[in-house]
Amino acid sequence: MRPFNKVTQRERYVRKLQLERRRLVEARRRLGYVELETPIRHGWYKHLVLRDDVSRRVDAAVFLEILDQCGTECWGRDKRHADKVWDRENRENREIQFPGVRRIDSRTYKKLSPKARSWFDFYGNHWHYRYGFMKHYMCTVPRHFFKLAYTRAYITKRKIMDADIEKRLAEIDSELRSNELYDMVHNFSYNNPWTSWHYHKRIRRRCKMALDQYDEDVFDSQVHRSYNW
Repeated sequence: MRPFNKVTQRERYVRKLQLERRRLVEARRRLGYVELETPIRHGWYKHLVLRDDVSRRVDAAVFLEILDQCGTECWGRDKRHADKVWDRENRENREIQFPGVRRIDSRTYKKLSPKARSWFDFYGNHWHYRYGFMKHYMCTVPRHFFKLAYTRAYITKRKIMDADIEKRLAEIDSELRSNELYDMVHNFSYNNPWTSWHYHKRIRRRCKMALDQYDEDVFDSQVHRSYNW
């Protein structure tokens, strides 16, 4: 039997690393969260709510049910940041029907009460990798029934972290991004920051913050040490 050549050996090694990484990610997920005794203020949510006159209608509960199932929200550090995230999400997400409301699939549609279903029309069939072709529905509630609102966001729990898992994940990611293996990783099973526009935008924001109040130690701690350059 012929021995594997170097390329085949590297491909096998990449698959081994990716398999180990998936197992570590699953182990990290199973660690769960710990509830905080006192919630911590953390930014704002932007979303839709019923207009005041609509909320006084006899059937207001129907529209609240619809918002609960097909309404969207976004988080921001402050209201200005929430506005930017809101605009980007509504521009890039194809499932958004109009700002703050998304189309729903048949599984969500079946959860609605008969009165709520009457406010939806069939939109079309779409392919889902797990469920096959699924019916999608669009909301017919007039837009002016809703208005924009901001709600304070709080952190109520913290993710339980394992230092050994995080260290090994960092080692695997570093290997997968190395010059020897990078070209062989065709389907990244992790969030690759080098191809993420939002990642580079965060770096630029941190750089600008550091330069605005330039100090060698501040710049080093906020930018270079944070990303291990």
